[in-house]
Amino acid sequence: MTIEINGVCEEQFLPLKEAFVANFDAGLEIGASVAVMHQGRSVVDLWAGYADPERTLPWQQDTIVCVYSTTKAMVITCILKLVSDGKIDLDEPLATYWPEFGQAGKSGITTKHVLLHQAGMPGFTEAQTFEAMHDWDYVIDTLARQEPWFEPGSQACYHALTFGFILGEVARRLTGRLLSEYFVEEFARPAGIDFHIGLKDPAILGRVAKFGLPEVSSPPFVEGMAARAFDSVAEGDWESWANQSAEMPSANGFGNARSIAHLGAILAMNGELDGRRYLSPEIVEMASTEQSYMDCEPMGLVRFGLGFGLHSEGFSSPTPTSFHWGGYGGSSIVMDCSKGVSFGYAQNNLTLREKVDEDVRLDRLWDALGSVMEGL
Repeated sequence: MTIEINGVCEEQFLPLKEAFVANFDAGLEIGASVAVMHQGRSVVDLWAGYADPERTLPWQQDTIVCVYSTTKAMVITCILKLVSDGKIDLDEPLATYWPEFGQAGKSGITTKHVLLHQAGMPGFTEAQTFEAMHDWDYVIDTLARQEPWFEPGSQACYHALTFGFILGEVARRLTGRLLSEYFVEEFARPAGIDFHIGLKDPAILGRVAKFGLPEVSSPPFVEGMAARAFDSVAEGDWESWANQSAEMPSANGFGNARSIAHLGAILAMNGELDGRRYLSPEIVEMASTEQSYMDCEPMGLVRFGLGFGLHSEGFSSPTPTSFHWGGYGGSSIVMDCSKGVSFGYAQNNLTLREKVDEDVRLDRLWDALGSVMEGL
């Protein structure tokens, strides 16, 4: 029996709804949400399924879930604002803003290096406990003292967890606020975006979906330096309050498709939404145009804008002009300034993929999105 789909979808965007339904019909989802905004207006806002793997709690309109590395889109957007406001020079050494970071051979690392995953800091040289990642000051001190794993700018390796800590500390030094606080004050509150980098109030737990986890935790496509980076932090309970409430900007964001697409609309609309200017058009253009094109472990050959992936043979997008990012388990964000379209997807069935860009659910949704956008 086809599962009940809740929400709205304008006729022009019905292929998205059909793809969403098909994922449930194929048994690929537990609970999920998908959303699209066009020219700053909500045109798709759908949710269905269950907020727990036992399938006892319906996924509600306000259900949120950890979207892992899709949280990086919020981190990137915060850094873009600091650049847009003239507080960060992308080519200036990070040590200009965070002096302690300049030790141990890191004096030449720039904000741009981090955004492009070229900083040489993809993991921790000394093995870390899972709980250590909940202590901001400890992590920042550890990264400041650590030597880079490779010459910054010479190659790329996904900075899975360190990305948010490094950029978050730069933001903290410049604003006096944790990145989670800066995001709320500069984006979430004024734009009405229901997205949280770390949960601040236990009362919100009633809205948080629980995961359906794969039997194996390590994706087979992660090897080499990337595997060393992932293995540098021990595994632990991601659904513990200690973890859910921690400041881990790379991977500890909670939202749904609606909130992801809403944030994406700011970028898709060249930095302005509902009459408020958040980012300069110039920084959005830089974020959505090629800044590097090289192999990046474990993703392969990747074209990067500022922090976001761009369409390429090895790292495709729904349209050639869109830019995007995603998280463990399949969540994703897509923006296309030429169409004024933003897309969000969030779910709680964390599949284990054979390749970094392989997810049947996401492929189906992106194919539908691409076909719709051709007609806009």
